[in-house]
Amino acid sequence: MSSTIHNSGGADPGLHGAIARIAYDTVARRGLLRVHRMPTVLVGKSNPRPQPDPIGIAALLRELGLDHLVLEKVNGMIGEGASRAFAFGHGRGAVAGAAAALGIPLSEPVPTVWKPKLAVPSDKKLAKARATQLLPGCAAAWPLAGDHDLAEAALLAFYGLLERGIVPINISLEA
Repeated sequence: MSSTIHNSGGADPGLHGAIARIAYDTVARRGLLRVHRMPTVLVGKSNPRPQPDPIGIAALLRELGLDHLVLEKVNGMIGEGASRAFAFGHGRGAVAGAAAALGIPLSEPVPTVWKPKLAVPSDKKLAKARATQLLPGCAAAWPLAGDHDLAEAALLAFYGLLERGIVPINISLEA
């Protein structure tokens, strides 16, 4: 019997966001996780600033070979600066555009939909801990305190499998 691999992607958009893929074999009932920081590029002549890199994002999505991508749909927050909101929107648009150009089906759940389904708290530190609970073989992918974006991208990929009726177990980090 041949195995059936599902390549589920998750994207936590924004300048400091991340993109993850779980390649899950439904016959062997195991999967491999890859997580990547959001590709960025410096823009501007006198004072270059990083912003999400649409070309780098497209290259990464192509390399990951996704069947489906879950892109978190987050609105701006009160008190957030205009430049930060712009960078966040730019990243979200770059991921959505790259997925569309590559023909990758996209779902865009808001946090109030996907987080309760995985019992993910809104607190970033606790969300990272929840990712470690659901993906215990993958905690090395988000070792630093600020690595919550990597953990959330992995959770979004996990959610993408659940969305398709697959209950993933035995997930480890891809070597």
